[in-house]
Amino acid sequence: MTVRVQAGTPWGQPYAQLGLATNDVDAQGQVKPAAPAVQLYDLAADAGQRQNVAGEKPAQAEAMSLRLESLVGKRRAARPSGK
Repeated sequence: MTVRVQAGTPWGQPYAQLGLATNDVDAQGQVKPAAPAVQLYDLAADAGQRQNVAGEKPAQAEAMSLRLESLVGKRRAARPSGK
């Protein structure tokens, strides 16, 4: 789900550029403790991210989660040590 925020908010880019921010992130840019651990949205049908479909599509959610982890892991591995 999204809510309107003032443009220029330092977190949630590009949401802030659109005047939107996810309600699962607080003003400091931290994920709220009550936010669902797994989130998957059909953005074509639900651009406002109101209906989390991760429970309806667990295989797709898992595949996307694994892909994200592989990308993040590659990025971390590419950083020079100490950064």
